[in-house]
Amino acid sequence: MTEWSGLLECAPILHRVIGTVSVVVILAIMILLAGQAYAQVAGATLSGTVTDPSGAAITGAKVSIANKATGVTRDVATDAAGFYSAPNLLPGPYEVTASASGFSTTKQSDVTLTVGAQQVLDLPLKIGESTQTILVAEAVPLVQLGSSTISAFSE
Repeated sequence: MTEWSGLLECAPILHRVIGTVSVVVILAIMILLAGQAYAQVAGATLSGTVTDPSGAAITGAKVSIANKATGVTRDVATDAAGFYSAPNLLPGPYEVTASASGFSTTKQSDVTLTVGAQQVLDLPLKIGESTQTILVAEAVPLVQLGSSTISAFSE
């Protein structure tokens, strides 16, 4: 019986070790199996490229995005590739204006953003004085060129 007495003395220690290992294994499994939580998106993103008549990017152009419903305006500048992006915009009607030194100002007034939209709006500028404003009368397409997400639009 002496060979069993040594094992019986180790039993409480083995029980504690097994309990600790079990908890660690269960936590590891829960972490590995936990799915990524997706947050609901309430805002929209408006992005695009500002170019000159030849199609070259305009660096440092000012893009003003004005919410017609609230009157809030967000100003962003284009990067070296002529790209601008304005995330987290409230859904609603917008007027977008692009300007740069040596170019006429371009204004697009029929831009409607919806919840979660990733709308692309490219803004071509014409050579001229900055006091000249060119109003673009085309409606912005409801197709989201910046995303492959399928969604519905309802009024």
